Amino acid sequence: MMKVTKNDFLFSIATIFSVWFVCTGYIWIYWMAAIISYPFGIASFLIWLHIKADGKKRNKLIIALLLIGFATSLLVLLIALLRH
Repeated sequence: MMKVTKNDFLFSIATIFSVWFVCTGYIWIYWMAAIISYPFGIASFLIWLHIKADGKKRNKLIIALLLIGFATSLLVLLIALLRH
């Protein structure tokens, strides 16, 4: 039987949070991304900082998702600001 470590659990949580960030980071209507998205992105980043020291390749998934979410979020915000 495989033993689940604390970092395995944290990886799962950080992955879920980063996927949420990717899926909701573009919602800038009434600045909702700052409320419903960015707290999860920041929490995922902080968890990633904690677990990245274990040196597992899987940790690259979290930072990749966060970068995609952040880039998408900023692009949508920029487009929204330029359209008004």
